[in-house]
Amino acid sequence: HPDVVSHCSSREEVFDEDHEFFYVLTYIPDLFWCRLCPMECAGEFDRRHPRHTGRAKWKLIPEGRATEIDVSAARCQPVRSVAVKRTEDADHEEWDILDVNLRVARRTSPAAEGANRANPVAARAAASPP
Repeated sequence: HPDVVSHCSSREEVFDEDHEFFYVLTYIPDLFWCRLCPMECAGEFDRRHPRHTGRAKWKLIPEGRATEIDVSAARCQPVRSVAVKRTEDADHEEWDILDVNLRVARRTSPAAEGANRANPVAARAAASPP
C-alpha cells in the first residue's frame, strides 16, 4: 500500500483542519479502508541530504495536535514520496513528496516572515496514476 496520500472527495466536506497530505497508518484491503495521519511541512531539506536539498520536508503532525481519520481508500490518491531518514518509527521520519515541486517560501520581510510561519508552503496534489 502507498505510504503517503492526498485526500480527495467528490463532495464537499468539512475538516477541523485543512491538510494536503496524509500518512497511511493502516490499510485494510478487505474493507478498502485507511486510517490516515495528517502531515505538515517542517521546513526544507539541507545539504546533509544532497538529493533533496531545498525541497519541502514533510513530517507527521504530532499526536495531540491533529486527529487521525478513517476513510475509504477510494477517497485517497497515492503520491510518490521518499522516506529520507529511513527510520522504523514514522513519528521520526521525514518525507520528500516527489509529485509536487515544493520549495519553502523564502522570508524576505517581517510581514512575509509571519505569513511563511503560518503557511510555509502552498501544496497541490499532483499525484501520478497508481
